[in-house]
Amino acid sequence: MTAVAQDALAVTLSRLKQGVPRKYRYVIRGAVMGAISPFFLGRAVECPCCEKTARRWIALDDHDPVCPHCSSAARHRLLALYLKDRTAFFGDHLRVVHFAAEYCFMRRFAQLPNLDYVAADLDPPRGAIRLDLTSINLPTDSADMVICSHVLEHVPEDQLALRELRRIVKPGGQALIMVPIDHDRADTYEDPTIVTPAARLAAFQQEDHVRIYGRDFPDRLRCAGFAVQAHTARDFPAPVQKRFGLPVGDSQALYVCT
Repeated sequence: MTAVAQDALAVTLSRLKQGVPRKYRYVIRGAVMGAISPFFLGRAVECPCCEKTARRWIALDDHDPVCPHCSSAARHRLLALYLKDRTAFFGDHLRVVHFAAEYCFMRRFAQLPNLDYVAADLDPPRGAIRLDLTSINLPTDSADMVICSHVLEHVPEDQLALRELRRIVKPGGQALIMVPIDHDRADTYEDPTIVTPAARLAAFQQEDHVRIYGRDFPDRLRCAGFAVQAHTARDFPAPVQKRFGLPVGDSQALYVCT
């Protein structure tokens, strides 16, 4: 099977989850990845999310290659490397609250014996609990770490959500936050009058997005009471960036909020 055919198969199988109730989607995705992965056996690239190697990534997007084993994207691998190299995530006893936990992380993190791990979502898949990001039903100062990746662009009241994240993080803890950012845009663009899926697609590039974040995103984090540091793939040596398929340059940032 040619590389083009392999990628086409991967795309086709990944789309089979459409129409499947959300609580079953991770089960479906596991079956899909199990069918895809034999076509990509090799050792040329390595995924820090599932810790497996492959002959190459699935080429769904030239700038965001996907792991053929766990379906991680470049931003997921950046987060995984940060957790491994810059935190005690895999060693210390930590209470971690993970909003909209990704398939490539959820099962692995839930099995780590050192973590008190809570996967949460407004519409939770199996293995997660229901939590509303704008009214988090958890005590103040109850989490050592919060992970919230590519969620806030879906939330109409994102400042309320950020204040809630700030509330539940313990003093000395961290909130690890990622969002898609248009780096050509200085200011975040949002318009609460745009409500239909078609209009949101035209305005915000995705049917369920409610804004396009600009370069002012760190200021929005600071307004919620966080101190902010941005980490990108450039924090890692070039061979590491290539081996682990990290985001190109500064295209995606992980915001470490304390």
